[in-house]
Order: sequence, then C-alpha cells, then structure tokens
Amino acid sequence: MSKYMILRNHIFNIIFMVFCLSLSSFADTQVSANDFILDVDKVHALQNFGKTEFLFVDVRSSEAYSKGHIEGAINLQAKHSFNEVGDGTRIASLDQVRKYFSEVGIRNSDSIIIYDDGNLKNASHVFWLMQTYGHKNARVLNGGFPDWVKNKGKVSEQSTRRSVSQYTPAISANHLSSMLTTRLAMKNPNATIVDARIKSHYLGDKSAAKRFGHITDAISIPSGHNFVMDGNIKKLKKITELKQLYKDIEPDNNVITYCNKGKESAISYLVMRNLGFNVSVYDGAWLEWGNENNTPITNLKKQNALGKWKLNNEN
Repeated sequence: MSKYMILRNHIFNIIFMVFCLSLSSFADTQVSANDFILDVDKVHALQNFGKTEFLFVDVRSSEAYSKGHIEGAINLQAKHSFNEVGDGTRIASLDQVRKYFSEVGIRNSDSIIIYDDGNLKNASHVFWLMQTYGHKNARVLNGGFPDWVKNKGKVSEQSTRRSVSQYTPAISANHLSSMLTTRLAMKNPNATIVDARIKSHYLGDKSAAKRFGHITDAISIPSGHNFVMDGNIKKLKKITELKQLYKDIEPDNNVITYCNKGKESAISYLVMRNLGFNVSVYDGAWLEWGNENNTPITNLKKQNALGKWKLNNEN
C-alpha cells in the first residue's frame, strides 16, 4: 500500500471518529416528549448546547431554597400541590394551582425541571400535579439538588422573582383516579393496581388507616425499590433495572398506583410514566380506602394467622 493510501485511510478514520463523537454529543442534547426523568449530566449537555431553555422549579421549603438553589430556580413549595381544604392529603384544587403558579410566574409554555432534596417524594408529587392539570412540558431532576451540587452545577442564594403570570390549568383526568375507578379496576383484567407503600403496610402489619391490609388484587411494588444509593446520594435505578422491577405488569394495562397520602405513589407514577405505562394515581389513597367500612381489602397477616390456627387445630 502506498504512503498516499495509508495517509488517506488515516485521515478518513479520523474524520469518521469525529463524526461519531459529534453524533454522540448531539444525542446528549436531545430529549423526547416522553423523557420525564433527567440526569444532571443530561441537563448540563442540554444547557451547553443552548437549544432548550428550562425553568427550574425548586419544591423544597423556603428555608432550604434561601440557603442555596439552582441558579435561576423559582421556589414553589410542595405543600401547594395538596388541597388546603380537609386533611391536606388530596391533590390541590384547580383554583389553587391557578393562584400559586401565577404568583411565582409559571407560564403554560414553560419547559420545567422540578427538583427537591433527592428523595423525589415532593418533586414527583408536583410533577403528577402538573400532568394532572395539563402542563405539557414538565420533568424531574434525578438526584435532586444534592446531585446538582455534586456535579458542580451553578448555585445561587439570590431569589429569582418572575413577573406574575396568568397560568391556566386544565384538568387531564386520565392521570387521576378515584375510589370508583379503583373499584372498577379490581374487576378489569386490563387494569393493574400497584401498592407503593412499604411491605409491612401491604401485608397488614401496620396501617395509616383504621383498617389493615391492601386493596384487594393490588400488587406490591414499594416506591423505595425504585432507588439505589450513588455514594451518599439517592437516585433512581437505571432504566433496565426499572423495567425489570415492573416486568410483570402488562404494558398495555391501565395502571393505578396508591400509597398512604400520595407521595410514594407519585414516585411510582413518575417512574412508570417514564417507562411508557398508562398510569394514574388514586388520589384518596389508603387513608380513604382503609377508613371506609365496605371497601374490599386483603389482610395477608390475618389470613396467615387464621391459616396457622386452622392447621394447629386440625392436627
């Protein structure tokens, strides 16, 4: 082979490598409409590319926000995602959403990244709220503020004040389930109910309501099973691991998830939405279901105790 051919091949290889690297970099700057969870490095890549302008929404307390937050973030405390009427466990009303979103300057057109202290309970609940009230472009930051700081993201103690907006919420009912729709799901072979509480509550050892156990036919996938520790930072597992966690759910089924008050089920909602499931949150949660006298429940602890009693008395 001539020196000219060797040189030409060498140049071609270099050009090809540069092309592949550019494709990889371009991929890092793309985000689809169904990417509801973003890692910090992905956000940095999108920001560096300059194609997407995000509004960061810090849903921690005002005290935590004032001590340091993502530069440019506004503060919308997670408590405003709950209804102020009653016991404060139900989703915020349409009027509340209109009021608080407008006060902090959120616009319907904003591309939003929600974050909290990393456990995703508050961020997921606000994400679910936004989807339920029709916000078209909202995502959650995996690892929250701790991972942002770890990855040297820009931080500020200066509060961001946006001009008051005229936010217009619109209810998207397919993200919200009631006691009635949950009852109907129990009899539907094309529906799955997911209990996101810890195992002891599912089994009937403990309860936040007067009755113990779980909604009959519900399967147990505790929200904590979605996470892994990355050093001292709590983060969601890789997508392949999360798919494995939910592998027993038919992909075309309508999924309803619930917990005690709404935060754990919101995490499950976020993860399953990101996996492509058609999922909603039972807003009344176990506090409503477990405090009713006639809702169908299964108490595995009681069943097991009864089974042991029968076994001992039959022998």
